[in-house]
Amino acid sequence: MILKRWNPLTAVFSVLLSTSMLLTACSSGSSGPNGANEPPNQDKEVTIKVMFGYDEDEFYRDYGTAFISKFPNITIEVLNTQLFDPSGENDSNFIASFLEKEKPDVLWLSLDDYERLSDEKKLVDLDVFVQQDKFDLEGIHPAILKLLRDRSGGKLNGLAPMFNSEVLLYNKDLFQKHGIQPPTDSMSWDEVLMLARQFQSQKDGDSQVYGFGLPLFNTYSGLAYTVGTTNGLALLSPDGRRVTLNTEGWKNAFQSVADAVKAKAIGLSEQPEMQTFDNFYREDPFISGKIAMKMGNSFDPESLKQAKEEMDDGEMPNWGMVTAPVDPANRGQSQSFSINEILAISHDSPNIKAAWEFVKFVNSEEFARIRSRLSLPGTLLSRTAFIPDIDGMSMDPFYKLEPSSRSKGLDIGRFNSLFASVMDDEFQQVLDGKKSIEEALAAMERQAQEKLIKEEQEDTL
Repeated sequence: MILKRWNPLTAVFSVLLSTSMLLTACSSGSSGPNGANEPPNQDKEVTIKVMFGYDEDEFYRDYGTAFISKFPNITIEVLNTQLFDPSGENDSNFIASFLEKEKPDVLWLSLDDYERLSDEKKLVDLDVFVQQDKFDLEGIHPAILKLLRDRSGGKLNGLAPMFNSEVLLYNKDLFQKHGIQPPTDSMSWDEVLMLARQFQSQKDGDSQVYGFGLPLFNTYSGLAYTVGTTNGLALLSPDGRRVTLNTEGWKNAFQSVADAVKAKAIGLSEQPEMQTFDNFYREDPFISGKIAMKMGNSFDPESLKQAKEEMDDGEMPNWGMVTAPVDPANRGQSQSFSINEILAISHDSPNIKAAWEFVKFVNSEEFARIRSRLSLPGTLLSRTAFIPDIDGMSMDPFYKLEPSSRSKGLDIGRFNSLFASVMDDEFQQVLDGKKSIEEALAAMERQAQEKLIKEEQEDTL
């Protein structure tokens, strides 16, 4: 499923970008299959169908208005996948049916869908277009291009204008106050949790200071799952038919978290009784100094900047960030680095030249430059020349690591249906001293396997 977040500034972005495009000379060549050897005729009316995960208004705010200001002869028909698949799951069966019935020219794909459609030879190889138009790829994060080629047999079957990543945020003031060395890039989870344990005896008045904090609605067992998948562990066998929880690797992951919890190194976030604008930031455990470290996404730096603007002098802590925890066997890679919005062209498209102009436009240096100037929260642009600073803080930690070559684990729906409640219940018994790690893992594996078998039986009915 495509994940996007809307921001009011996108309306301004659309207007400014459109104005810029009108001032830009708009001639570009194309090349590709089906005789696509010339630039699209600027006088010929063409309609392209674009598969998109949200409504038409959002599409035009983010992309469409600016594009048609440069190519007024190209009309875009937005195919909102939510109208065709209200569940929003966008599984492989839906994608296949959607392509067959709706015949989109431009596809907006997840990485898994991109890989599968590449294997099925249903996407256009963009390398020919890139060479013909001398389209600049050097400005794009090399790790993104490598991942796209690795997932499509060495070909470039799509481009991604943005990506997702996480970092480890830390409260500089707390580390300095308690004389503890702050975290560094490419630490393993074991190293992060050992660092968190150095706060186990620290207090802020009557309140315990936790070395690491979990966000609202997250659980200790969920953290253990994250530790395990970061280290390359899988919950299911390669064929997806056998649960593989009762292993030495998973034992180490759960033991590491259990030790940290028992040492009072990990804090759970509590939902306040009444959340108001005035106390929103002051009750945040990271801002209020109750936790020293937490995981952060690309929206957090802007949120912390806004908190600083809203709070009184001296209330906002100094903070920093380093790369997300890594597998100690692959310290240059990150499980949190992902691309979920890949633009590709259907091999069956009758309008490949026009479709390429759209894909090229959204991934262009010009589009990235103007988007970066608007500082839209949460945006990590693939073009590395436009890495912004937020409140004087470099965003480099989001860009330093490459995406992991290993599996990122199950999708959230599958994880919740098979494992979430089982893990929570059994791991809580470990934390309460009622079971050993080995006993809990055996019970987790047995119960999850029963659910998996039941799921398979229901699928065959």
